[in-house]
Amino acid sequence: MKIKILPIKSSASSSQPFSFDAPIESVLAKESRDSFWASGHVKVEGFVTNKGAGSLFEVQGMVFATVNQCCSRCLEQVTVNLDLPFVADYREADSNAADVYDTTDNKDIYFFSDDEIDITELIWETLLLSEPLKILCSEDCLGLCPDCGVNLNFTTCNCRENKIDPRFLALGKLFD
Repeated sequence: MKIKILPIKSSASSSQPFSFDAPIESVLAKESRDSFWASGHVKVEGFVTNKGAGSLFEVQGMVFATVNQCCSRCLEQVTVNLDLPFVADYREADSNAADVYDTTDNKDIYFFSDDEIDITELIWETLLLSEPLKILCSEDCLGLCPDCGVNLNFTTCNCRENKIDPRFLALGKLFD
């Protein structure tokens, strides 16, 4: 995902929009293609702004990713839509410019060369850092029965009604 910055490189404070649409596999490195990112689609939209002297650019935008996964409780297929903001500064790698910028803000600084900014690494980091810990089909998902394995969202079972923990059998005899 490369942004051509030649049109705004010579004009300070100018900006240009960018947009990319690709399968998620084209963004992620091979070592990070685990089960969560096995299939899906990513769309990236944003602006790149020349922050001065043609050597410092701010890239900001949104990543819209769609991933098909299984619910963590009931194992049903779920489509997960992620809308993720990103902001980063890019500095020309061989820049000798004297412009000073504030390094105390919370933005990352990446480097570029020539007249293109490659934002693939930025998008990759944004996706990996936002991977959900637990995916649910709904907040009130009941999951699977631990005894018979039936999906409790669709049917009920009688597995747990009269089942007593074997550790407490001796206590049950007190009430008989």
